Amino acid sequence: MGNMAKRLDQAGANALVLFNRFYLPNIDVQSLQANPIFGLSPVGEIHLPLLWIALLHGKLNASLAATRGVENPEDVIRYLLAGADVVMTASALLHNGPAHIATLIDGLEQWMEARGFASVRQFRGSMSHGNVANPDAYHQANCARVLEGGLHATARSALWRGWV
Repeated sequence: MGNMAKRLDQAGANALVLFNRFYLPNIDVQSLQANPIFGLSPVGEIHLPLLWIALLHGKLNASLAATRGVENPEDVIRYLLAGADVVMTASALLHNGPAHIATLIDGLEQWMEARGFASVRQFRGSMSHGNVANPDAYHQANCARVLEGGLHATARSALWRGWV
């Protein structure tokens, strides 16, 4: 993913959406037809795009747009802290109606005011991979399970840095 994002950026992409929901086919064994599966994003789908936005923030010229798993103001804040330039949601609006946009914005504004932020620019990307005290936290949850006990933490970190 990191390599592809860099290549798209170098080719002149202005923005990348991480990650749009893929609609996959299913095969109905009775009718012998391929049918698309449609479903709204379930709660908790934020983690994969959040990881990649945090990893890519500051490494590309392209803007990063976050989508998937945005249900509440905290999800919007998480994406912005990771480095998203834009946060999008569809499922939450379909579940809660268009008025839910006000809930998301109000929650963001209250959080910012409580922390003394006058603009999103002041905190955007502050929790990205390149800006946190322990950047290994972003890959430990994913890589550690696969590599558990097999590689020293320094080697895991070097491998991960090679991917982005």
